[in-house]
Order: sequence, then structure tokens, then C-alpha cells
Amino acid sequence: MAIKKEDRIAFLKQRQLFKDLEEEDIAKIAARLDEYNIQAKEELFSHGDRGSIFYIIYRGKVRLWRKEGDEEVELAVMEDGDVFGEEALLFNRPRPSSATVLEDTHFLTLDAAKFNWLLHTYPDIKLNLRSIAESHQRARRLHFTWLQPGEVIHLITRRHKAALFFDLAKPFTALLLAAFFLLITAVIPAFTTISRIAGAFLLVVGFFWSIWEVIDWQNDYFIVTNQRVIWLEHILYQSASRREAPMDAIQSVNVETSQFGRIWGYGNVFVRTFTGTGSLMLTNVDNPNRFRDLIQELLMRIRDKAEIVQSERIRQSIRQTLGLEAVQPVEVALPQPEPEEEPKWTLPFIKTREV
Repeated sequence: MAIKKEDRIAFLKQRQLFKDLEEEDIAKIAARLDEYNIQAKEELFSHGDRGSIFYIIYRGKVRLWRKEGDEEVELAVMEDGDVFGEEALLFNRPRPSSATVLEDTHFLTLDAAKFNWLLHTYPDIKLNLRSIAESHQRARRLHFTWLQPGEVIHLITRRHKAALFFDLAKPFTALLLAAFFLLITAVIPAFTTISRIAGAFLLVVGFFWSIWEVIDWQNDYFIVTNQRVIWLEHILYQSASRREAPMDAIQSVNVETSQFGRIWGYGNVFVRTFTGTGSLMLTNVDNPNRFRDLIQELLMRIRDKAEIVQSERIRQSIRQTLGLEAVQPVEVALPQPEPEEEPKWTLPFIKTREV
């Protein structure tokens, strides 16, 4: 029995990927989704396969992994509401990992043609999917050793480029002053020695200061996982500074933007915790609304899981009281997908900053 249309629409509306769409547009996407049920322990695809399907997990669990030498490295365990498979389709590359179903799983999927329709029809979804794919690429490249078992990175982003522009204002001012003093050297011979020394000094300072600011910007990360929100900072020759707010302690997430920030797409994200001690103010976040919406979706998933667990405990308790046997949910068999075709073919800089 297929998932009802209204249930598909309700499911998609809760996903950050489709949050900004009108219900009519979500209904169009829901109608194009294919539906499959895959049994536990089956392999969806292998590392290096050519990508032909985009996956959304409706119910279930999938393990993403890859071989590195003789070692099998787990990249993530994807659960209800998670999406994967976008990277190979977006960038026309082989699959970067293998995928194995851990428990009987219901999928909503798009083949390559429908996936391309989605990208062309809804450019904002394309931007969000690129952000997801780039986050997965960064996670594999940076290989964070502090991730907990079962912790999945959903988003890695930096401060907006406008923040880099503002950071570079001071060193650029030094470079302009250097140019001014060197110009004086050519125009007023009487000040040749002083202006030459001042110009050379400011030129060196401005140059290396600019490099420093670029390195600083490149190595600051805002990270959202299924367990916490993290501000990771880096600078040369020092240890990492990591500030974080656990998901189960987050009370609210708010966005503050200036007029300029609204135009250019950046702002501050304030993550408030129940205790207040782990609250975070993430400054100049690129696309802060997307960042906030993702955190809110993950919080909703946590609450939904807690409610399901609590309801099941009450249900089982009532059955035990009545002397009835526990009843396991019945799995619904759905069509199996076509197998995908075979292919034919640490952070060195670290910084702390008070926030």
C-alpha cells in the first residue's frame, strides 16, 4: 500500500529542503516521487557506482560507508527525513560511498530525469542540495575525530563572504596608506627616506594581515549535526576552539539580520539553550534562515522520536496489564527499485575567538 498523497505532502512540508515552497509546488514534487521498500541488509549502491537515484528516507535507517585501504569507514547513518545520493547527480560523479540498509526502509526517490526537473524548476532547492553535497564533501575531507558514534553532519558552512570583506577593510587601508607614502616618495624628494620606510612597512603589514584574515575566514566553520550545533574556530599553530550547543538542550533558535544582511543573505543566528551556559551567537552566517530551519527540523525529529517511544511504552504497558501479547508493526511490501548501473569508468590552522 502506497503512502497517501496528503501524507507525502505533510512529510515534505516538514523538511528544510522544501520549507520555502508553496503547498501547490510541494504537491507537484510529491506526485513525481517514486516509492520503494528495501529490506534490511540490502546494499543500495557501492562506492564508485554511477548515480542514477536521489533518496529521501521516509521511514528506516541506512548506513553510508566507504573503504579506505583495508579499513571500512562509516561516514553516516541516515534516518527518517534524511536525504542522500544528491552528490553524484549534481556533479555527475561516481558515488562517493556505499549505502547499506540497516533496517526495513521506505524510500521516496527521484530518478535522474525527475531530479533534473526538480533542480530546473526550483533553483532554491538546487542551492540547498549543493550546500548539502558540499557539506558532505567537507566532512569527508576534514575528517573530524571528535564526532560521536552515530553523529551525522547535516551542514557545514562558513561566515558569509561579506564578513571577509569587512575583515579585510583594515589591512586594505594599510595597503592604501602604503601606496600613498610610496607616491610621496616619487613626488616630494625631501620626504624620500621617511616615506619609503613607512610605505614599505605598511605594505608588508597590509599584505600579511590580508593573508591572515583570509586564512582565518577559511578555517571558521558553523556545523549542524543530529546531536549538536558547533562553532569551530582555527588559527595558526594553536589548538582548535570548539563551542557547541547539544540538540537536546536547545530551547530556541533566532535569526538577526541588518538591512544589508537581508540583501546579501547573511545574519546572526542565536542558539539559546535551557540552561543558557551553552548558548551560541553565530555571527555573519551565510543563509541564516536555512541554518535555523535545519536546526528546527532536527529538533522536531527528536521530539517526534521521543513521543513515539513514549506512546509505544504506554501501549505495551496497557497490553501487559490486559494480559495481551505485544504486537509488532506489519511491514508493507512495496516495489523494488532497479539496480543502479555499474560505472564505466586536518585542519592545519587553528584559532580561538571570544564570542
